[in-house]
Amino acid sequence: MRARRFIACALFTGALLFAEFGAAQAPLATATAPIPGPTASTPSTPSAPPPLPEDDPPPRPPPAYEHPDDAPEPDDQLRAIGEPETDPSGHRYFPLNFSFLYPLATNIGDPNRATNIDVGIFFTKIGYLYGIQTGVLASVSQEMKGIQIGVGTVSEGRSYGAQIAAGFALSDAPFTGLQIAGLFGWSRFHFTGIEIAGIANQARKHFEGLQIAGAVNIDRKTLEGVQIAGLMNIGQIKGVQIAPLNISPEVNGVQIGLINIARKVKGAQIGLINIADEVDGESIGMASVPRAGGVHGAAWGSNSIYGNFGIKFASRFTYSIFSGGFHFEGKDKLIGPGFSFGFYRPFLFENFYVQADVGGHRLFLTDGPQRNHDEIYKTRLMLRYALVRHLSIFAGGGAYLGIRGDKPIARFGPEIDAGLEL
Repeated sequence: MRARRFIACALFTGALLFAEFGAAQAPLATATAPIPGPTASTPSTPSAPPPLPEDDPPPRPPPAYEHPDDAPEPDDQLRAIGEPETDPSGHRYFPLNFSFLYPLATNIGDPNRATNIDVGIFFTKIGYLYGIQTGVLASVSQEMKGIQIGVGTVSEGRSYGAQIAAGFALSDAPFTGLQIAGLFGWSRFHFTGIEIAGIANQARKHFEGLQIAGAVNIDRKTLEGVQIAGLMNIGQIKGVQIAPLNISPEVNGVQIGLINIARKVKGAQIGLINIADEVDGESIGMASVPRAGGVHGAAWGSNSIYGNFGIKFASRFTYSIFSGGFHFEGKDKLIGPGFSFGFYRPFLFENFYVQADVGGHRLFLTDGPQRNHDEIYKTRLMLRYALVRHLSIFAGGGAYLGIRGDKPIARFGPEIDAGLEL
């Protein structure tokens, strides 16, 4: 009996101790458990970006461009414009380099070597040139401060100096200096200086200076300076274009040629045919077709030539008229072409203009030998009034001089004109 009581008391005491231990441990477990999510007292900290691998250098900031037109395009080279691809201090220097046909050269295995004199027979390639380089094909891959001479010259890095080539000269980075090529000159990035080629020049980025070609100059961006070509100039110009054919989206300066074409002109066009969408300045030529003046039909009569029909090309201040006329002298009937060039300005009232011109006409006999003709030269001062937008009346006078081709007799007299302009 005593044994049973002892066992029962022992079991009861153990149960009480187990219950007290469990109750004491529960709050501790709740207090030490991690609390999910951020709280006001424990702000979250963003995780730091993973470090770059040791073999990847930090990204290089984009280079500063000398002109907005120098910004890279999808088809440009991949390396940063004008920045050497390698560090020159990491390459050996020797004052003289000789090459037969690279890599058969003294800089074999080190194409980016720096040197002062590089002499090549067929093809030579050097990294840094601080002097002179010659060869049939001469190439500098990193930086040039000096002169390249060859049949073909190539400079892939920033260059200061001259490229002189019998065939082609190519600069593949910003270039300052002189580029002369017997056939083709090409500047891929910002060019400052003079570019001369026997056939054609092309500048892909901003160009500052003088561009001369035997046939064609092309500037794909903007050009500040002068373009002179034997056949055609193309480019957005801030300066002067001189060629038989000049084409420009925008001109701030002067176009001089047989045919000048531009979208916008702030300056002047001087040529036989001038075509522009918008002119802030003047278009001077035999046929000028800007929006400011337009093309007009005209018909008028005068005492020197009875009937005249013409096409008037007007710009902002000047005009030209291609005409045909007929005249009677007794039984003789005469017909022939004429041309006049003049100036006009608003005068006193709205839609009222004063205009003055000089012109020449050649009239042929309709019957008889065609070697017999009259030449008539005129000068006129006229007043024109625009009745409506496309109808004006004009009248005026001046003087004329007539010369009969088969007789050395000159006729001089007053000129009286009146007509309509559409």
